[in-house]
Amino acid sequence: MPTRDELIRETAAILRETHTATIFVTHDRSEALALSDEMMVLIDGRIIQQGIPEDVFSRPTNDLVANFIGTENVISGIVLETEAGVSLVSVGGSKIQVVNDGLIGPKAYLCMRPEHVVLAKSVEAQTSVRNVLQGTVSAIEPRLSQMRIEIDCGFPLVAYITRESLRELELRCGMAVFASFKANAAHLMHR
Repeated sequence: MPTRDELIRETAAILRETHTATIFVTHDRSEALALSDEMMVLIDGRIIQQGIPEDVFSRPTNDLVANFIGTENVISGIVLETEAGVSLVSVGGSKIQVVNDGLIGPKAYLCMRPEHVVLAKSVEAQTSVRNVLQGTVSAIEPRLSQMRIEIDCGFPLVAYITRESLRELELRCGMAVFASFKANAAHLMHR
């Protein structure tokens, strides 16, 4: 008997080979990513966002879509300024740089997938990362293949890391940690 993952791969291969247009309804994010060329997010029977899966998952149009697709970091902020396509956003006492076309502000939601947050015990010198926040680990929760780490950086920030990274970093609740992410890992939405 084939596994669920095997069925998804087989279905995707058949759809690609036969060029068959299909409407596939699912609440499973991994199925949506694996099987769709284009996707729609419907909430209360209305299409809220439509596009290629990578765009929908990385650039949700509002907080409803962000929450529905599993973006755990949806944080209220204020756009202070935008210059050369990068906005400076005030969030929980920190200033965060986010790539922005300048059309969003001043009140905005900063949105970021937890897998884009990198954790470290110390600040790395000379990296291209524009955002480094110091915080305290407030929760550690197991997930299927990863660990969910919540950090208090003046606002709650969620990161997903591997179990190996958890062991290497020796993370525990109450521990000081640095959370970093690139300016293009975050996305701004209207609030």
